[in-house]
Amino acid sequence: MRKEKVEVLISADEMFTKFHESCDKVLVPLGTKRVGSSVKIDNEKAGCTSVVSMEMMSRQLLPPFLVHKGTFGGTLMKKWRTHTSSTVVFTETHWMTEETAILYLQMVVGLYPEKIVGIV
Repeated sequence: MRKEKVEVLISADEMFTKFHESCDKVLVPLGTKRVGSSVKIDNEKAGCTSVVSMEMMSRQLLPPFLVHKGTFGGTLMKKWRTHTSSTVVFTETHWMTEETAILYLQMVVGLYPEKIVGIV
């Protein structure tokens, strides 16, 4: 194995982010420290996979990479292609796949053209 001279080092981690429907307003007594709900959640798997990345030397956060449930390469993916503040892709299961990992790598490398990028 040959050592490369990495010019940009990226730290990345993926996590599942749940989201649920919520009301526009919540009424609680003044001074309440914690607000929750006893309503059963219909679908514990409703959410997306979020990839959070940071360039280590400058401590700069990179745009988020989000994987939602949908058809890979489908209408929604094409519609979200022009979104600039993050990269949004779709898979059948909302998990990272080989295809979405390649898109993530292309996104990161595209942010640092002509540089050798390392990802941990």
